[in-house]
Amino acid sequence: MIIFENGPIIWSIDGLFKSRNKHFSKNLNTYLIDSYSVWNTSVNVALYKRVVYLSLVAFNIFDKKYSDFFGAKCPTLAGRRAEN
Repeated sequence: MIIFENGPIIWSIDGLFKSRNKHFSKNLNTYLIDSYSVWNTSVNVALYKRVVYLSLVAFNIFDKKYSDFFGAKCPTLAGRRAEN
């Protein structure tokens, strides 16, 4: 995680990289991709004496379509489900 702080504003970015052997499912006729990365970011603004914050978070900011299990597509940007 990388964190930048400037006065009342805190911005962070973090990511996940996964590498694995490529798998194929005959039943679903599909592959699990062998590697992928997912990036997330957040902005926090201190509103009152660094006790109350306004936060904005975005997951999967590059909208990477991936799956950790056969047939179970993980959420993408803004909670949309990945499409084939």
